[in-house]
Amino acid sequence: MKLKNRLALNFALFTSGILFLMGGLIFLLYRNYLEHEFTSRLHERCMIASQMYLDDDELSPQVLEQIRQKHMRTLPSEQEYFFHLEKKDSLLPHLPDFLADRLTGPVTEAQEYFKVEQGDTLGVGILYRDDQGPHFTIVTAVNRQGKQELRELANILFGLAGLYLVFIFFIARWYARRMLSPLTAMTEKMKTVDTANLHVRLEPLPDQDPKDELGSIVEAFNKMLSRLETSVETQRNFITHASHQFNTPLTTILGEIELVRQHYKSLPPTVAESLDNISEESERLNRLTLRLLHLAEVGTEGVNDEGQSIRLDELLFEIQEELSRAYPQQPLQIDTATFPSDPDALVVNGNANLLQIALFNLAENGLKYSESPVTVTLSAGSKAIEVRFQDQGMGIPKEELESIFTPFFRGQHVQARTGYGVGLPLTQKIIELHKGRITVESQPGKGTLATVRLPLEQQFI
Repeated sequence: MKLKNRLALNFALFTSGILFLMGGLIFLLYRNYLEHEFTSRLHERCMIASQMYLDDDELSPQVLEQIRQKHMRTLPSEQEYFFHLEKKDSLLPHLPDFLADRLTGPVTEAQEYFKVEQGDTLGVGILYRDDQGPHFTIVTAVNRQGKQELRELANILFGLAGLYLVFIFFIARWYARRMLSPLTAMTEKMKTVDTANLHVRLEPLPDQDPKDELGSIVEAFNKMLSRLETSVETQRNFITHASHQFNTPLTTILGEIELVRQHYKSLPPTVAESLDNISEESERLNRLTLRLLHLAEVGTEGVNDEGQSIRLDELLFEIQEELSRAYPQQPLQIDTATFPSDPDALVVNGNANLLQIALFNLAENGLKYSESPVTVTLSAGSKAIEVRFQDQGMGIPKEELESIFTPFFRGQHVQARTGYGVGLPLTQKIIELHKGRITVESQPGKGTLATVRLPLEQQFI
């Protein structure tokens, strides 16, 4: 989830939670108010009923008529009960259970008021005194209007909360996007920076305070770019000078050896053997130097080349022709049966020279550490192309598989073979540069399978 959406969602949930708490508090307070108001109405109904039935002989006709009119406006499911305090026990069997339970036991004149509740039914009892002695009047009713009002209030509160959640999410998302727009602009600018233009620096936006948090990010990033620019420039200078300084002496040594051989046609066996050793080791040092320079160059100059369309099948056929001269007894077998019918399906974008080095290393390793031919299969999917190199060689122990991409690592079982331990690390860097992936599966005595997966139509950066 993007940061702006996460901020908007968290803010919306937080404020909605507060709104729900406030809505719940309003609901509870209003429920208490309705209950208190209904209890007051029940108490008023008790007084009216007492006056209507107990004081009818003591009131004037006008007052009695007024009380009768009030008494006619009954509450929902209203029930009235009257009994003399001294005759309470004879009435209990005729009362509802919740009233009978409440009145069980001694009831004294000190208990002038009580309230009882059972489900939706609420009852109020009062002690009413007249010339005939103390009487208890009980009125029960159901607060249907209050229940309906509470339901309507709950629906309104939930509806408003839902609308508020949606509304505040989009408002918060808009506000977060506006606040993060400088960071988005800086991110787009950062994406354009690579080793080809490390001189580029981020600039604060016109309405941005250079001393705020975003200004600190700009300053820190520019300082990092300065350090990277210095480091890359130093590495480039080293590669340029090292390439010349290493190749010139080696070329001179090889040239002098060839001159000695041509000038002196017959040399003592020991001298000829020494010259052969010097020539062989010089060639070996020359190849090692070239590999190391390639390994260093991939991290700097290699990424500066613009991507080009490359037919992987053509690249493999070129590698096959080159290796056929070095390993005439072990041909590189390319299985064309897996090729797609459309040649364009085998096209990737990238650096042809670097990809050729990577695939050449894998093919040469298979031939070098195997006594049989190496089979190459090439297949294209909807999103990527896979190149598989399968040999039938000695294989790689499981404990060494995790280290084969470490520079200068060589397994114990291949120490007798010529190698430098930089081919696979170089190959991995090149494949990763092309947004691809390389995996190696192997079992001792059963050979090794190296798989390269390169994405189709990948813009090379």
